[in-house]
Amino acid sequence: MGLLVYLILLAVLGLFVGALARLSLPGPDPMTIPQTIMLGLAGNFIAGVIVWLIWGHGVPGLIISVACSSVILYFIRRRRGGLRGHRTSGVAPTPAPPRPCASLPFLSSEKPPSPASTSSCAR
Repeated sequence: MGLLVYLILLAVLGLFVGALARLSLPGPDPMTIPQTIMLGLAGNFIAGVIVWLIWGHGVPGLIISVACSSVILYFIRRRRGGLRGHRTSGVAPTPAPPRPCASLPFLSSEKPPSPASTSSCAR
């Protein structure tokens, strides 16, 4: 019974730390609950190793665990291409499609064109 309680507490802790890491970075990230638990557990493990190497004991704090999980999440998003403004591959971004002529503002002082003349862009 002790192992089952430990595993449940570990999953809850991983979910909590992973959820805080997901909240710390803005933007959508389509992760399932098991992926969030694994994110929290990985961040907690890395934080434990860092704390053990620096201070000699293996109990990381919540802030260090969330920070490590946030760094992991940042690299996951970057690998998936979820960061705006960052080019993750050598492929140039596709240009935006041209706007239809009807959505262009009327710039001259003439009478607005009829709907039949707006169907083609040539004037």
